[in-house]
Amino acid sequence: MKYQKELAAFLEKAGRDFSFDALAVRVLDPLGYMPYAAHKGLSPSFIEDEELIAIDECICGKVPRLDAQRTDTPFFTKRGSFWNNYLEEGVTEGLKKIGIEYRGRCLEEGYRTVLIIPVNADNGNKGSLFFASRKENLLKNEDVEFLEDAALRLGTNTFEHLTECERYNLKACWLAQNNGNDGAIFGKYFEHIKNCPACCESNRPISEFDHTCKRVMAQGAASQELKSRIIRHLRSV
Repeated sequence: MKYQKELAAFLEKAGRDFSFDALAVRVLDPLGYMPYAAHKGLSPSFIEDEELIAIDECICGKVPRLDAQRTDTPFFTKRGSFWNNYLEEGVTEGLKKIGIEYRGRCLEEGYRTVLIIPVNADNGNKGSLFFASRKENLLKNEDVEFLEDAALRLGTNTFEHLTECERYNLKACWLAQNNGNDGAIFGKYFEHIKNCPACCESNRPISEFDHTCKRVMAQGAASQELKSRIIRHLRSV
């Protein structure tokens, strides 16, 4: 799809210009999950651990929410981006004090400079940009402002034109999580793909996998092994 090529090109240039170790774009889907739409330099284990997040989880999910942007703290810029040039354990406690739960997966991966920028389009589409490096103090104020400007352009040029089909088709990984969502919400997705010719065609390769997804939805909570299996399958089609 065109938007995926645009996002991949954006990450390629940003990674080259700033020497980031890892970059990613998340887009909020209609059900409240934020799967990766594009990424570069992320380890397989990091992708598997972090692909299934909702908009109310950790920093990548919370940054696009206006009610989570705390610009009066040292962790956030005036435009609502999370930025830290020396990520350490103390950041976790600092975020908890302002009501944000930080899982610390970036710390485990060895990232020390982390920047997460909200992307908001005028049509309501939301997402976030993730930039990370194992080097400390990689970014200056002007670098962050430059990347925030780039995120603004990305929201206008790419996010603004994402269709509902494209947002659903970023990934169907939310099917593997089933963390308390009711049937009406899941039904919205199935109703959409049932009545949308484009979605029916794009989802044809995984139609035989639907029974597994439905079984996951019927269970209280999917095991990590089952989540991983579904993610691997969806990533391969």
